[in-house]
Amino acid sequence: MLTDMSSPKYWEEKKPNSQFRTRNAAGSLLPISTTPLPRRITGKTKSECTRVLSNTRLEKSRGEQIHSAYIGQSTAFSFPKPRVLSKRRLNTNKLSFFTTRNQDKVSSQGTSPITLNRRRKSFLPKNQYKDIKQEIKNKNYKQALITIETLLKDFENIKLRYLRGICYLKTGQLQKSLQDFLLIKRSSQFNSPKILINLFKCYKKLKNYKKALKTIEICIEKFPDYLESYYCKGKFSMFKKKFLDAIECFNKTNNIKKYLFIERCWKGLHNYDKAVECLEKFKIDTGDGVFYNVEAGKLEYKFRRYQKAVNFFDNALKVEKCDFEAVYYLSKCKIALGDNEEAELLLEKVAQKTKDDKLATRAVFKISKLKIEQNDFYGAYSTLARKKAEVVALNQKQTLTSIQNHLKKADFLMKKPSDYIFNSNNISMVSRSKYLHEKYAESMFAIVQQHFPEALEHFNSLLSENPPKDLLYKCYIYRAFGYFSLYRIEESYSDYTYAGEIKKLDRSSNFNYKISQALIEYNKKNYSSALEILNIGSFTNYHNPMWHIIRVSCLIINNFSDKNYYNIQSEIESIEELNNDGELLFFQAIIKYLEGNYTSSAEKIEKYFKITDKANILSYVIRAFSYIPLLKYSQAYKDLTSVINMDSDFNNIYPYRSICAYFINCNDEAYEDIKKVSELPDSEATLLSVYLYITTDNIDKALELLSKIEDNDEKFLIQAHCMLIKENFTEAVEILKKTTQENTEIDIKIIEKLLKGQVNIQGTGIIFSEKYTLWIKTIEKIYTLELETAVRNLEDILGNIYTNTKNSLFLHNLIIQEENCGVLYNIAICCILQQTKSSFASALKILSEIATILAKDHRAQIYLLCAIVEVCLDNNQEADKYFKKVKKNAQDLFEKFMNDEDLEILPLKTNEGLSKFIPFIQFPGYSRVNFRPCVPTPKFMPPFEFEDTYDIIIKLLECYKFQIRPEVPWMTKIEKWYKFTDQEFEDTVDCDSNKVTQRDELKSYNKYRYFVRAHLKNVPS
Repeated sequence: MLTDMSSPKYWEEKKPNSQFRTRNAAGSLLPISTTPLPRRITGKTKSECTRVLSNTRLEKSRGEQIHSAYIGQSTAFSFPKPRVLSKRRLNTNKLSFFTTRNQDKVSSQGTSPITLNRRRKSFLPKNQYKDIKQEIKNKNYKQALITIETLLKDFENIKLRYLRGICYLKTGQLQKSLQDFLLIKRSSQFNSPKILINLFKCYKKLKNYKKALKTIEICIEKFPDYLESYYCKGKFSMFKKKFLDAIECFNKTNNIKKYLFIERCWKGLHNYDKAVECLEKFKIDTGDGVFYNVEAGKLEYKFRRYQKAVNFFDNALKVEKCDFEAVYYLSKCKIALGDNEEAELLLEKVAQKTKDDKLATRAVFKISKLKIEQNDFYGAYSTLARKKAEVVALNQKQTLTSIQNHLKKADFLMKKPSDYIFNSNNISMVSRSKYLHEKYAESMFAIVQQHFPEALEHFNSLLSENPPKDLLYKCYIYRAFGYFSLYRIEESYSDYTYAGEIKKLDRSSNFNYKISQALIEYNKKNYSSALEILNIGSFTNYHNPMWHIIRVSCLIINNFSDKNYYNIQSEIESIEELNNDGELLFFQAIIKYLEGNYTSSAEKIEKYFKITDKANILSYVIRAFSYIPLLKYSQAYKDLTSVINMDSDFNNIYPYRSICAYFINCNDEAYEDIKKVSELPDSEATLLSVYLYITTDNIDKALELLSKIEDNDEKFLIQAHCMLIKENFTEAVEILKKTTQENTEIDIKIIEKLLKGQVNIQGTGIIFSEKYTLWIKTIEKIYTLELETAVRNLEDILGNIYTNTKNSLFLHNLIIQEENCGVLYNIAICCILQQTKSSFASALKILSEIATILAKDHRAQIYLLCAIVEVCLDNNQEADKYFKKVKKNAQDLFEKFMNDEDLEILPLKTNEGLSKFIPFIQFPGYSRVNFRPCVPTPKFMPPFEFEDTYDIIIKLLECYKFQIRPEVPWMTKIEKWYKFTDQEFEDTVDCDSNKVTQRDELKSYNKYRYFVRAHLKNVPS
């Protein structure tokens, strides 16, 4: 780009004593005449006046060569005002290029609209005309237009139209300007090349290059001695990159600056020697060493001879230290030579000290580009805030307007129109590359700030500008990075694919590309394909664990049916930094839960919650399901509530939460959840609600729902079961008779016999399954004193309970507890009836453990049995301890025993249900102490197994959104790996934990669990 230092003012300041000289026909330099303009000529004849004025014009035309300028202040060089070489010379310094008044009168008879309108008024006061010209000279084009429009209402004057066309041209109103100049051209008064020159400018700015070329050629043909036409055509040819034509045009001129234009043409033709030759001629003619050194430096820079260019710029700066254009180009050379630090210092000097706003802006953009190369996007973006020239977006439909007011001519001539960003209604302009750089810096600033939606908008706008190949690649990879961070995986994959077609992806982008590809397959549930992409060999050099986590998730889903998680556990444990990464702990908790290690699962997921604040639905589900087998129903209820708060449509959670609520005495909340389940538009929802109501002891509500179901065997069986629980035995038998199932007859016979106090039953029914029929048969063995057989049967029943319920999620619940306690109580009775010391000791151990679990009233009766057993063992002191406990818990019971009254010891609901119909057994040696074995009433277990929870976990895992950890292309890793996530997601979870408390019956259940597993070792054979 050329500099304002080549303006007339620059020449006057640099060489105040030098004179510009032209050459004669022989090539010798001639002195320039400095004859002043003549004053007003008086007292001379017409011929004498003509001779004096003619001589004056000849002398003046040479002197004015250094001051006449091409229209517009952005012109990089000064051009001579037109000089006519023919004998008849045109005075182009005044608007005297129209015909005389007499000619106006003659031509008024024509049909020209201008001459017709002139019949009104054609005389314009001279002072007004001068005022308009002064406004134009001061570049107040809008004010001049207002004045002209006002005058044209009263004065139809062709000069006014010409001036209006000039104003329209300067303000970018090209069509209006073109209309005025065409009207003047068609009039009979047209007789000046300036009209054609202005028409040429209009066509060129309107991008009508064919008409522009035709117009300037007509001007040369009609006015061959008008030198400005050659300049215009030469510059137009440079613009069209027809450099040889341009050189031919410039050679026809006689201006000393023609060598600068010719030098640029040879530069455009990449002819270094010719360009140097022209520059040397310029130096010889002008003697301006500073300007020569700057231009020579630019030439050397163009041909990548950076060290030579540095020498030229240094020479220029030795003479003129404040030549900031030289400093600017010197910084560009330093950049090319790799000395970016020195270049940045030079650019800062230009940006801070130069008074040329455009040059300062160019320096600011260079500084910003250097910071971009250093990946300092904050610095690059903030630096652009210092620019002093506005950046206007390119509108492809607009034409190049107001070029003369915004760009230096020589600089413009070397660029294409598409190299500039402009707006016809705004005087601000900047090169296209700077505009694209600013957009790119803004986009990257948003990326590093993790304002990804904003960044994507910027990149979309930038890509619409059709950036060059290198910038296009960067736009694609960083827009892909933004998509990836927002979990817009398919769009990210698409952009990475486009970028890979431009050039090979960098290491970080290649990682993100493969992860995107794998996630697409994962979302399509093509887990085998995802595993192929995530093969270990492709990621050995990456410490980023995201690929490993996705791989583990795929392996979990693929191996779900086989339940083989050992290799997966080994793989995830091999990942470094396991204990410090929340998501890795999360997946380890999942594996531990699927393996059945609920304690470890709970520990891992609790640690996960301490590390991360980005908990997801699945993490709450895992923790809740881990708490349930550990009897932490209160915590499980809270986590399940959090899940529902996060997704109120997650209906699968309501059944689990209802059971948890029931076990922590929140019956109202439990029934409310069951009601929500019953209202679901699922055919199985009603039946599930019935089971839930039965499990939570709301038999009436279960029967109400059953009444809405069509009659069938399943309905009748459930109704009969409910009647057994309500102790409506007769009605239960009547309902069972309605079924068509064969085994229901056995159920009916069992009920009828038990009601008669008989325990000698045969067969297995539907309600009274194998476990319950064996239990009743064992009671028969107790009455017949087949005690060893009875104990073995009771042990089998315990095993049956464990086997049939080991897959139940709510394995340790009150129903199982009651059944286990009933079996153990019957074993204790067998031990008492054996009447040996070892059997009494076993009975004592069983009863004392049962006592710790039962409620207060039942506990007193068990303590009394323990006291009697201690007496049988002659442990009177221990017996006294138990008697004190009896007295403390049940004073009436203690007094009856001490008064030798008849006692019926009926713990564990042995006075309820079917148990109350069987006969009593006397305690050996104590005829007044009676007890009976525990006869079970079949109960409904909570209808949930671990397999059901596995299905929920796998379904959620299939929809899981992995924590985004993109590799960052612009950052250098300091440690082994870094992680970046998408924007924070805040979960609001609220659960009132004050109103949920565990039942008293479960307070010591851990002791009970241990005892149930270990008691058989102490039972005598």
